[in-house]
Amino acid sequence: MTQDKARKTAARQRMAETGEPYSVARRGVQDPQPSTPGEQDEPGTASEWDERYYADGAASEGITVEEFKAREAAGRARERADEEANGAQEWADRAQDRADRAQQRADQARDRAEEARDRADEAQDRADEAQDRADEAWEAADEAREASGREDQERARREALSAQARADHAQEQADRAQERADREQERADREQERADRERERANREQDRAEDFPGRTHAGPGIPRPPLPPLPPRPPRLPRSPLPPGPPR
Repeated sequence: MTQDKARKTAARQRMAETGEPYSVARRGVQDPQPSTPGEQDEPGTASEWDERYYADGAASEGITVEEFKAREAAGRARERADEEANGAQEWADRAQDRADRAQQRADQARDRAEEARDRADEAQDRADEAQDRADEAWEAADEAREASGREDQERARREALSAQARADHAQEQADRAQERADREQERADREQERADRERERANREQDRAEDFPGRTHAGPGIPRPPLPPLPPRPPRLPRSPLPPGPPR
């Protein structure tokens, strides 16, 4: 039995087992060489196998050879289009994954910025309370200077100075906390900008994938809202002047 007859026999056996048309069964059992119709055995000479393939396929389908060739060419074109569309969709999916990861990083940075902002607000509240206590201590020192002896005046002055030092330290901590909150907000803004760029790139890749025939349009991605700006810092109260010491 020749190689061609063996292929035909195998194709008919496959047709009986799977119910496939002859052309499909023949492709399923054909040898790797040549792999597809249209290849040539030698330069300038059409493959004899191709001609037999088209003739056998047309006979099995009950159509002309030209019709069978046109249908085969259309099928290969659809396969190539599907491969290109699937490749474009894969790129779009990867771009969407990158956009999702970038947005996740932006959300995490936003959370850190909000936590830093809360800590800065708490530190500012503590600084304001410390300054209030320092102001009360200065008032007590003023009262002691007017109505108390020299020893009481000196003690009230030391207490006021200590309270003012604690207030100054608390204010410095609040300032540093606010600076950290500002840096975290700037970092969150940069992450959000990168996420927006990745989202735009993903949308372009998705639009490109949807341009292929037969693709289902899923619609553009949902843009993320920009991060809100930090609230303005409250004005810092002027520091109380140090009262003069008791007369010597």
